[in-house]
Amino acid sequence: SGFSLSARKLKLLLSSLPSGPGVVETLRCGPHVCKDACLSVLLDFLRLQASGGGGAPSLCLKTLNLASCDLGEAVVTLFPLLPRSLEQIDLSGNRLRSEAMEALGSVLSFGWLPNLVSLNLSDNPLGP
Repeated sequence: SGFSLSARKLKLLLSSLPSGPGVVETLRCGPHVCKDACLSVLLDFLRLQASGGGGAPSLCLKTLNLASCDLGEAVVTLFPLLPRSLEQIDLSGNRLRSEAMEALGSVLSFGWLPNLVSLNLSDNPLGP
């Protein structure tokens, strides 16, 4: 769809999410959220979630869908911020290459995503 939010409105939306486990379990972001100022807002939100500070709502995300967001190597900054509660991640169609795969491999090898059962990396070159 053609729906999109400005970075300011996205920040307001994310900061207004109700807190608590089971309230918001899925976050699906389109290409607009994964670019420029909006990507910075999303990363800041995930950073606050990871640190538990800044008055950010405490979410228990189970599914993160970033399919076809054209993230490329920008995804490297996202991996360390992924919530430990994630069970499913969809990164299909994002032009991910070896640098992104190495960063993801580090996150997985350190056990940062202990609940992960589904990881979709389809339609990515994954090589150099």
